Amino acid sequence: MVNSLNCPCCNSADVKENFISYNKIKYSICKNCNSSYQNPRIKINYTDLNWETLEDPDGNIRNLKNEKAFKIKNWYGDTINYLNNNLGGKILDIGSGLGYFLCALDSSKWEKYALETSNYCINYIKENFKDIITFQGSINNHKFKNNKFDVVFFYHVFEHLENPLFAIDEIYRLLKKDGILIIGTPNNSSICSFLFKKNFRLLGPEHNFIVTSKQLKKILAEKNFEIIKLEYPYFKTEYFNFKNILKMFNLNNVSPAFYGSIMTYYARKK
Repeated sequence: MVNSLNCPCCNSADVKENFISYNKIKYSICKNCNSSYQNPRIKINYTDLNWETLEDPDGNIRNLKNEKAFKIKNWYGDTINYLNNNLGGKILDIGSGLGYFLCALDSSKWEKYALETSNYCINYIKENFKDIITFQGSINNHKFKNNKFDVVFFYHVFEHLENPLFAIDEIYRLLKKDGILIIGTPNNSSICSFLFKKNFRLLGPEHNFIVTSKQLKKILAEKNFEIIKLEYPYFKTEYFNFKNILKMFNLNNVSPAFYGSIMTYYARKK
């Protein structure tokens, strides 16, 4: 089967199959790399997104401004400890949201830069975190110079992009020699993706695609990054509970938060 919209993860036009997700989004599965991508693609204006309220895959209405402590504890895996315990220098958080990740980093070690499209988030960071230097824009629209950063944090942004391969090239350009890219994204080769299929909770209008672990590893290698660590954040979080384990036995519902659904690659610029 050949499709007019190529896979954003490998640029192949060959499609294994098409499906409609639990939230009524049309996806294709790439025959070449097994990543799932929206077809047709849904475009979202992130500039005007205010982050005041959010409906999660379980139907819960959440206010992200009230979730700072929860996010720092449960969302970023070991990345905060890794950076505070081992490194220091200039760090750029691309798609920084409300700035929760950067605010948890040691200000005595890190010069913090936030790149964010949302006006709401930029204003929130300015009002609440004076040690974070903010820039409005995206990986496709910024004014940073080559070889500027020791670390680029790229967490749950990759899957939102129309051209993720260009983004990795741009991050490579921004990093200093031996600089570190930390990229976190949903995993299309996870247990939940395999078992729940169209009911995988991380499918949705904001996610243009969901890449497999194998394909992300291949992308990083092809873009001249050396992978130094792979993490699947779960067991140290509050998502690891009996309720979510029980949900694994009901494949007709939306999948729970579970081990392997999120992957974090740490990669060094060669």
